[in-house]
Amino acid sequence: MVSDIVQGAVLPPLVVGLVLTEERFEDLKTSDAFSIENLLPANGGEELSIIDGMQRTSALLEAASTDESVRSRLLRVEFWLTTSVRAMVYRMLVLNTGQVPWTINRQLTVVYAPLLSELESRVPDLDRMITTDSQGRRVAAAQYRTDSIVELYIAFSLRKTSVDTREQVSDEFSRLDFVENVAD
Repeated sequence: MVSDIVQGAVLPPLVVGLVLTEERFEDLKTSDAFSIENLLPANGGEELSIIDGMQRTSALLEAASTDESVRSRLLRVEFWLTTSVRAMVYRMLVLNTGQVPWTINRQLTVVYAPLLSELESRVPDLDRMITTDSQGRRVAAAQYRTDSIVELYIAFSLRKTSVDTREQVSDEFSRLDFVENVAD
């Protein structure tokens, strides 16, 4: 894919998700024209997530590092705005089904992303969080795999010493679907 990009291949759009507060979501009127700056997170309080196009993004970054002309090419990016993390995770799962190896570790990292980001911001002694996408392993204290952190959290919240993570993720999705259906 990298060599195709360098040679000028046209890629499908990247889909970027953004969870907004209810107030900010209401402020953005779909009938009004607004610039991309209106969508980008203000003061780092909100986070952008790649919903579809993780592999293309990695290939684009690699191609741009080998050929500077890639940086000047136009790229279509679609934004998917929501007020619910659940809706964004569901959209991510639907768009990426069958494309990305959707291992249990990746599912845990995506579903519990808010928990992991809060840990990163509130625990100053946390040296490094290793994700399924980042290379490497623990080499010192205060370095943890994200899936291990989530498993510990699930075990703690269930008050059990061992947890079937596949079953728990499935139960979590069932609960989220149930809550969303009841809300509708």
